Amino acid sequence: MSRSSKLHISTYAKRLIKQHIAYYIALIFFAVLIFTFIPFQIKQYIDVRKELAKTNDKITELDKRRSVITRYPVEELEDLVLTLNSLYPSVEDRFSIFTALDNLQGVTGLDIVTYSSPFAGKSPTDISIAVKSNASMTEFRRFLSDHIYKSGRFMTIEKIVFDTRSESLNFTGKFYSKNVDIENQLATQYSSDAISRLQGIQRELESAGLVRKTIREEDVTIPIDYSTKQNPFK
Repeated sequence: MSRSSKLHISTYAKRLIKQHIAYYIALIFFAVLIFTFIPFQIKQYIDVRKELAKTNDKITELDKRRSVITRYPVEELEDLVLTLNSLYPSVEDRFSIFTALDNLQGVTGLDIVTYSSPFAGKSPTDISIAVKSNASMTEFRRFLSDHIYKSGRFMTIEKIVFDTRSESLNFTGKFYSKNVDIENQLATQYSSDAISRLQGIQRELESAGLVRKTIREEDVTIPIDYSTKQNPFK
């Protein structure tokens, strides 16, 4: 092939490229689009599908929780929660242990002589109190049956010594608290036995004078007829 024919083809190719330059640019643009933007969109779509699946799972769990919650006695629930939180608080209030020991003394008849400080322990959730007291056999038996929650706080006994001759009772009581993460503790089942047990405990605490029923606004009569006095000190 001669040099003139090669030059003629080259010129023709250049002219052809100039005529179709827009198509070539569009082709390159779509090629870049296919290899960059579309994979990104696909990945984003997959991520959205995963998030949607998590949301649907969360909704399912919340529906289960709602169906369980609706089975609880709404009228009594507030009082029951207050009672339970007093017995087993989510945040420890060490001052309430002094009141609990006073309550325990009044309910069981023990004559508490001394007890260790609730502020001495290092544990933020489990507090042990060493108690020295005087007790008759009757009071000792009452203590064994009533110490668990009739002080107004949930308490267990770690160590106990009762001397029938001197009628002295020494024991170490342990008080508890626990912070419950409500968001991660979804109720999935209803326990009628647990509610009945808590209702029974509340009635016993009320009979001992340790729990007062919540006074609701609709149960309170507000007087509107007031008489006036000229001198408030008469």
